[in-house]
Amino acid sequence: MLTTFFKYQSLCNDFILFDWYEKDAAAVVKVLTKKTLSNHIIAWCNRHTSIGADGVIFLTKDMQTLTPSMIIYNADGSSGGTCLNGLRCVALHYFERYHKQNSFDILFNNNKR
Repeated sequence: MLTTFFKYQSLCNDFILFDWYEKDAAAVVKVLTKKTLSNHIIAWCNRHTSIGADGVIFLTKDMQTLTPSMIIYNADGSSGGTCLNGLRCVALHYFERYHKQNSFDILFNNNKR
């Protein structure tokens, strides 16, 4: 699940985006609850030894409403809370890849670690 990613930037912030919108919910939860996730995020965001980014975004979906949902982490592995630059990247990705309407919702899922 962690092999395909997208790289986006918005207003001088860059993000690694994992698109799990169509993935099985149980598999997504399994990855997002691993204790080592923070270590992976720190490693991926390192600009000298890896991809390099200001944060990591996971695009998932709310299982009740099927609304796209984003979970964002800072480069230090902590929760990114609400990030409008990240939201711009997710909205562009979702619009281009899945949606043909001009208006849609995206949920922030503040995953506290």
